[in-house]
Amino acid sequence: MFFCSGPPRTYAVSDACERMEDVAMSMHPSQCVFARVTSTRVALWSASLGLPGTGRRLLAYCRRSGQWIERLGDNEGRDGLLKERGTLRHLWAVWVSGNRLAVVEKDSQSVEFYAFDGLNKLLLRAETCHHDLTDDDLISLEDATVEVATKLDHLSSTKSEQKETNDGKDGTKATSTKLQLVAKYVEDYPLNQGESQSDYDDVAASMSAVPGSNFLFVGMASGMICVVEVVDVINTDDGQTSWYKSTANGSTKIWKIDVRTHLAMPDDTELPSCYELTCASAELPLQITSLYLVASFKGGKCFIMSLSPFQKRINHLLSLINTERDITASTGGSNDNGHCTSTSLDKSGSQLALGWSDGGVSLFRLSLQTMEQSNKTTKTQTEVAGEEKVHMTLALEPIRELSLVSRGYTPKDIGSVTALAWSYDGQSVAVGYEQRGFSLFSIDGCRLMSSLPQHKQERPGKIDEHNMKEVCAFGVLALLWTQESNALIVVPRGEQRTQLIQLPEDEILRKVEEETNGDVKKATHLFEMVQANVLKEEEDGLCLSLSGAPRRCGAWVRSDKSFIKRVRDGGMGPAETCGQIQGGDLLVGVNDNLKVVNLSFEQIVREIKGLPDNEEVTLTFMRLKWDEVFPLAVEALSSPEFMDAHGIHLLDDENLCIREYALRMQAMHGDCDLDERPPLIELECRAKFDGWEALQCTTPKVAKHKYVKLLFALFPVWNPNHFLNVLTEYWNALLAQKLYSAKQMRLKELQSHRELVKMRQQTLISFAQFDFAKTVPLSGGKSSRLALIECKSVRLVAAASLDDPCALTSCVNWSVPTEFEKCCPLRLVAVSHSGNHLAVAGQRGFCLLNIVTGKWRMFGNVNDEQDMFVYSFLWVGNDAIVVNFTRFSEKHQSLHLQAYPRNHLDEESILEKLVFARQSKNALLSRGSAALGERSLGVDADDGFFIMECDNAQDNLFCVSRSELWCFSLKQKGVMKQNNLRMKIQLKRRVKLPSRMVESQPVGTCRRNPILDFAVLPRFLHIQDEKLRKKQLREYQMEREHENDDEGWLSNIVNMLVGGEVPDQYTPEEVLPRFAFVDSVGDVIIWDPENRSQRLLCSNVSTMARLFVSPQACAEWPAPCRLIYGLYGPEGMKVWLPLLDGVYMTHTKAFEEDNHRLETFLACHDPLRAKTYEIEFGTAPATAELYEQVISEYGLALDGFLSSGSGVGVGTGRMPLNDGYSNMRGCVTSVDDPFAKDGMLRFDFDVKVLGIEQAFGLLVGVSQDVYVPSGVLIPCYDVFARVQPIFHTLLCFLVQNEQLSWARLVLDGIRKQFALSSSTQELFLHSMLEACFAKRCSLEKLHTAVQLLRPSDEEQCDIAEYCEIVAHVARKSEPSRLKVLFPTAGDPIDLLRTCRQRSELQTAANFLLILDECSIASGSSLPQRMESAAELLTECVDQEERVLAQHVVRVARDWEQPPFDEPSCRASSQIAKHTSIDERLASLAWDNLVRGEYERVVWCIEDLQAKLPYKSLEERQSDEDRSAILDRLYQVFIQSNKRRQLR
Repeated sequence: MFFCSGPPRTYAVSDACERMEDVAMSMHPSQCVFARVTSTRVALWSASLGLPGTGRRLLAYCRRSGQWIERLGDNEGRDGLLKERGTLRHLWAVWVSGNRLAVVEKDSQSVEFYAFDGLNKLLLRAETCHHDLTDDDLISLEDATVEVATKLDHLSSTKSEQKETNDGKDGTKATSTKLQLVAKYVEDYPLNQGESQSDYDDVAASMSAVPGSNFLFVGMASGMICVVEVVDVINTDDGQTSWYKSTANGSTKIWKIDVRTHLAMPDDTELPSCYELTCASAELPLQITSLYLVASFKGGKCFIMSLSPFQKRINHLLSLINTERDITASTGGSNDNGHCTSTSLDKSGSQLALGWSDGGVSLFRLSLQTMEQSNKTTKTQTEVAGEEKVHMTLALEPIRELSLVSRGYTPKDIGSVTALAWSYDGQSVAVGYEQRGFSLFSIDGCRLMSSLPQHKQERPGKIDEHNMKEVCAFGVLALLWTQESNALIVVPRGEQRTQLIQLPEDEILRKVEEETNGDVKKATHLFEMVQANVLKEEEDGLCLSLSGAPRRCGAWVRSDKSFIKRVRDGGMGPAETCGQIQGGDLLVGVNDNLKVVNLSFEQIVREIKGLPDNEEVTLTFMRLKWDEVFPLAVEALSSPEFMDAHGIHLLDDENLCIREYALRMQAMHGDCDLDERPPLIELECRAKFDGWEALQCTTPKVAKHKYVKLLFALFPVWNPNHFLNVLTEYWNALLAQKLYSAKQMRLKELQSHRELVKMRQQTLISFAQFDFAKTVPLSGGKSSRLALIECKSVRLVAAASLDDPCALTSCVNWSVPTEFEKCCPLRLVAVSHSGNHLAVAGQRGFCLLNIVTGKWRMFGNVNDEQDMFVYSFLWVGNDAIVVNFTRFSEKHQSLHLQAYPRNHLDEESILEKLVFARQSKNALLSRGSAALGERSLGVDADDGFFIMECDNAQDNLFCVSRSELWCFSLKQKGVMKQNNLRMKIQLKRRVKLPSRMVESQPVGTCRRNPILDFAVLPRFLHIQDEKLRKKQLREYQMEREHENDDEGWLSNIVNMLVGGEVPDQYTPEEVLPRFAFVDSVGDVIIWDPENRSQRLLCSNVSTMARLFVSPQACAEWPAPCRLIYGLYGPEGMKVWLPLLDGVYMTHTKAFEEDNHRLETFLACHDPLRAKTYEIEFGTAPATAELYEQVISEYGLALDGFLSSGSGVGVGTGRMPLNDGYSNMRGCVTSVDDPFAKDGMLRFDFDVKVLGIEQAFGLLVGVSQDVYVPSGVLIPCYDVFARVQPIFHTLLCFLVQNEQLSWARLVLDGIRKQFALSSSTQELFLHSMLEACFAKRCSLEKLHTAVQLLRPSDEEQCDIAEYCEIVAHVARKSEPSRLKVLFPTAGDPIDLLRTCRQRSELQTAANFLLILDECSIASGSSLPQRMESAAELLTECVDQEERVLAQHVVRVARDWEQPPFDEPSCRASSQIAKHTSIDERLASLAWDNLVRGEYERVVWCIEDLQAKLPYKSLEERQSDEDRSAILDRLYQVFIQSNKRRQLR
């Protein structure tokens, strides 16, 4: 995990004129340098401030060249403003083989290649860490023109580091007498290669590659993916070699990937462009045989491919159904679809991040599954390319959704995701936003760091180089990790603002013409003439159905039933058979007579009937284009002017109006909704609705026909051609009028206004670098979990204070010595068990720190230090450290395991030395990594010990490689102070790791280490009490002595077998413990090397926090509970007790159902005895009595285990069996118990849990803090710790499982030894109270918990703490819980009285507040409460608790006020029964006045509004005394008011 530390380093932009927001960054595979590419030039920067042999950060640069640069205009953004674009990324850059940089720009047709001569020498010099450099060794820039690149936060930087040069020429170089670094453009490689015109016109839209590889992937606008296979040649210094032309090693090739057939796009749509690409492979860049490529296409398609690039084959293809989603529900914004804007694969290719336009990020895990497993996936569909022998397919498993919505930031605040960057270990991802800031998330959903405020705040009003309270306040363009994720480089965006721009006159006219371009109608376009040749039959005629009105011209073919069946056979008639006649056609002519259209309907019918039979008839029809004529008809009948001009009297006839309305509504909307029928009182609406209802089931097509026919019938003159001409002329005139009005209005608007355009101002920051501190959970053993390493320092979180043994410091920072900085960045850290000593390892060597004295210890011989590459190390005690490393001088062919004392680091002081030969293959892998500049040489080495851990007694050393577990015996003698420290390390056993841990999940070539955390789990054989161990030793010796008796050899063998001693077996001291692994998925795997079993313990775990309560820390702590693990995840925390694995703590039904209960227990804690289980115990399931007897042999004494079970009944003393929790994992564990899970123990989403502080027993989390110190222009980031108790969950678990003796011992240990004991007890009581209220436990269990907390009669001195615990729990709980808490915890009045007697007034006041809420449960009445308040008020006044007295008076006065729902007479009767609080206060003030406590009197009157009582003449003082009292009160009053004014 990563946490930002310190202020960011910011670098100003150059003075060169460039297109804004065209920036691309690419990290070199060596992690030493990175390239920054803009629209005009390519620059090479150092990834760190202290790169050896440089002396500056800007190393070299050159101007961009090529055909695209020559053709492209460069006028945009020259005025410092840029118009907001739809897509941000227009430029991509990536390193390819041979230290060459490939650059692709959007819409270009070539790849530009750049080289840096001298870079190999520079990287080799940086790798060798030469520190004796002269001035000639430092590179410098030779140029005449200088442009400034000043770091805004470092005013004392050297000039060589602040300035950039720019002479406008290629080949700008950094020179010295020994080193020349030249940046130069070489050539560009064309992408538009192909046989078709589309290939020639295609342009680039995206690019990606595995850094340092030979394969470059370019997404094209046509949807194709071009693969440029760059030839691997040796760089030359003459600059004349073209590497994509034919050479001795081959030539650069190009081939294409076409997945467009899987896009399922319609034929008439344009193919979507491939706008986003990302790829990754876990293999070495120059040895890639398979990689993963993710391609996103416009329109919502995304493909994930497994490629074999050398074979040019797609092994697997996975298609996401949709990369667009509805963002309404998730963000509460407008109804819109979010689309994928950015994608990124982690380094191994096993995890995929999708950034969305709504600012969210979706994390997926990529895996290979069988076809049966993949069918269970619901959100993906797979397609397999090629024939596979094993039917495997790619699948995506959702991991997490990351968003800032819970922090109050909406998509409008932050915009879309513009950049994604996975950390080196794949456990965190940085997210950059379009509108504001960036955030860093862990894959479990925790926000580790953010440039935005923790909760939503408005953006600072003014941000410039003098006032930068928020970095990247206007968005992020690019993100880039450096130095193994020790630093994050961020490219910010400029300020966004809305600007009014005057439009040119020609642009105004063009816009007006586009907006006012209408569709002019012509009459000839509204119809077509159709001729049909029909045979008139003798019996059936034409079989044509015509419609028309009597004595009206025209005959129409019926729209709904256009044809008549034959009479003789019911078949289709001649008209229908010809296939040229449609419903709605107007009959125009018969044969040669084209004037039939002007005849009446009766005449037309007679004309047709008079035609001769059995002859072919030619019928001519006018076929209207109904969809175009209908809108014209509606417009005409809606215009009173049109109807008046042509004599149409539609409005004069009510039935015609209803008919017109009904046909129009039916044609436009279909059937009416009967539920919307108007009431009868609305006569007109009801009549129209009834007319519409009469047309139910009429199709819209028929309704349109009838509507147009109605207009034909209403027209005074019957002439179809004339009718259509009139209709089109009216439509065109109406359209011209509308367009003219719209044009004039639009012209007026555009002339009088200017266009609102979103603009981006040029940012002043070229990039900003944020330094991070990170966790190394596998480094340095179990005591190093709370250490964070930075580039050159170590942070100890929740470290013990050197001044106060009972205090913790939030965070302590220790910087390495200056001499060791050449070995940075740091990689590993190890802290001793006492916390007084520290070891750190860099890229070479290691050094030690004595935290008490603050002094560092380094190697006496620097060559020994520089020759080491440390894989892991571990403190053994406080005086020695064991280191596993390889040597550069040996080319990493041997693996060394050496032990050093902490006071000397040299060859002479080595305590122990072991050397193991490495396999040649792994040595070659390490050398190959070194050649590529890999900073961690052991990433791919199978036999390097990347984990070292020891048992609690430090008698055994366990080393984990990629495939094996190595067990060494540790024997340490003497002490360092007496100079007689000795150590012996001997290899005992080597065991193969389980298959799940040897490699990560089968994701093709992914070989990233799947182990995130590791723990050694001792058995009962390893942690038995000393008395029990001595007893077993005596029995063992007696058995050995008994072998010489005369009973015979046969009885001895039987006794040995029964005792579990089998020949050729390991002795109990050689039994390996169990081990726990946390993999990258979040699963906790338990591995037992003795019985070769592995099982899943828990899932969705982000942190496995360990706490071991040693006998030295707390002697009375129960042994089964000494080892505690907190499995923390997004759902809360589960307490796991490994020593109770296989132990049924109560006799339940689940115990009876488990037939292997005893065998499972022995397999966990005595595997040698478990192997002879059937010999010793038989095959029948163990009884409860036998089970208790066997586990008691190991020191496990369970309370009341045999009190339940068989023989239940009156007088037997046994209770019926409970259900218990079942054995769901082959071994019953505490994590399966619901009471072992504490859902309330959960930090905020911005807190990451690191582990448990051993001495105080607190769960430690880390969160990010940001502040702006005085005098600093930019924000500073820091790490602060947060702690929470953990033991309350253990207490709940023990009480629920009825182990009260253990619970009492744990509670006593918490009170005496560990921190926050009161808070722990409060959480314990609160958890039990909530469980009881939710019916998860009985009231008896809550009573048991209360009895544990309540002190006994002999411990009455602790009753005050008990009262405080009960009061705090009652105050923090809901009122509904109080009736459960009281009177179980006691009577509140009695507890209040006890607190008053012990002067615990604050606690008593809490009980006073509780009395009102729990009056029913406690039985307290109002007079009793008022009396308690009066007595407490008296105590507060006497002890000068003034603030507390004010609260008591306020509460008591509230009680005297009658509630709203209670009659005033009833309240008055209750108040009359007792003295009011004001009367008691007046009496109290009078008593103080009599005693001469004048300050108290004034205070009571002023602050408590007390009124002195009226006294009789006999009770009053004399006049002299009264005047003296008044003078005294006046002086006190004046002095108190003066003090108040001064405050």
